[in-house]
Formats: sequence, C-alpha cells, structure tokens
Amino acid sequence: MKKYRFYCPEITENQSVLDRFETHHLSHVLRMETGEQIELFDGKGKTAEAIIEKISNKQTQVKLSSIKIHQPMKPQIIIAVSLAKGQRFDFLVEKCTELGVNHIAAVQFERTVKMGKISVLDRYEKICITAAKQSGRVFLPDLSGPAPFSKTIDFLQKKYPKACWIYGDYNAKIVPLFPNNPGQNLIAVIGPEGGITDREKQLLMKTGASAASINPNVLRIETAAIAFSSILTAGRNLSSEV
Repeated sequence: MKKYRFYCPEITENQSVLDRFETHHLSHVLRMETGEQIELFDGKGKTAEAIIEKISNKQTQVKLSSIKIHQPMKPQIIIAVSLAKGQRFDFLVEKCTELGVNHIAAVQFERTVKMGKISVLDRYEKICITAAKQSGRVFLPDLSGPAPFSKTIDFLQKKYPKACWIYGDYNAKIVPLFPNNPGQNLIAVIGPEGGITDREKQLLMKTGASAASINPNVLRIETAAIAFSSILTAGRNLSSEV
C-alpha cells in the first residue's frame, strides 16, 4: 500500500510535528486519521517512517518508527535561468525539481522581461516541496535570486569553484554536455528568448563556459531549462550506474 509523503524540516528520533500546511493536506485533502502510517522527508537527505498520533487545526504529531539517511547524487546540476513571467517560471521550478536539479538560480539578464521588485523564493520553495512530495525526491533543490547575471556568476563561482559551465545557444554546434570528468559539477546557463548579449557572453567566457545547442529551434525559457535538466540528470543517472 502506498504511503503518503509529507515534508517535515525537523525529523527527530522519537516524535516530529507537521506544520499547518502539511496538516491541512493530511487531514482535509487526504482525509487521513490517527494510527495511519506515513513517510516524512526533511529535504536535506533524511526520511522516516511514522505513525499519526494526534491531529489538530495547527499541527499533526507523529511518532517515528525508523529513520534513513540518504546520500546526494553527484555531480551536482545547477540551472541558472532567466526569469519568466507568472506560471511559466512556476512550471519550470516544478519540473526541474522533479527531474533532480540540485540548484535553481533565477537570473535577471539584460534582455529578461522587466518584472519589477519581486521576492518570490518563498513561493518557489512551496512549489519545490510539493514537487518533491509527488516525485519521491529526498533532497530539495537550493534556490537563489532573482539576481543580475554578473552577481549570479560571482555567487555560483564561489559556491561551485570547480564546476563545468555551459550555456544554451541555438547557433552553436550540438555537442556532448557532460565534461570529461564525470564527477565535475555542471552549471547550465539558460538565457531569455531574446538571447544572451555579447557582454554577457564575455562574462561567461571568463568562467571557461562552452556554448551548447540541443535543438535548432528557438526554445522558450522553461522549455530550454527542462530540456537541459532532462539531459543532464539522465546523463548523471547513467554514469552512476556504470
């Protein structure tokens, strides 16, 4: 029988508590009751089998029966991608989470459609949690931005100093996306539909980035991000099985 999964950022040895959001899903959407078994994950590599002990309006108390520690898959895959309006970027975040991307960096390129002052990471985190619950993912992706492209490069270079950089360019040749070193982290840069400017390409050249094409057509932001994510995560999965 399928066990429903719930996000619990603090999994302790004996008891843990689900917050209001997860409690609403458990009691009002799934209509679960005390005594039923569920699975917890903390988004940082820990999962647990648990039994529902008490349900209130604000929280659910659960008793843990077992805890398991998971190791992250390597290499890490980072998508630095142009912002897109509304539900298009929501969809992108959801699908990249399902595919197993380790870090999604929202970027304001020179040709990114201006979106005003926004603070959206809280909403994207909720999207990631929902996608992880559905897909069975153990680790939540890191989220950063929105930030200008130059600041994003500086941030990612410090966080992933030995990463291999690639960027989408439909004028480039179709080349293998994985580096010679199978354990090397990968940063894929996805620009706006208007393309990356020459000045931005110069910044990328300083990272040693290579231009890569996966399709001769001009792809929308979310399509390109999901396509790159699919190829890179599939390649990682294959290399881990060798």
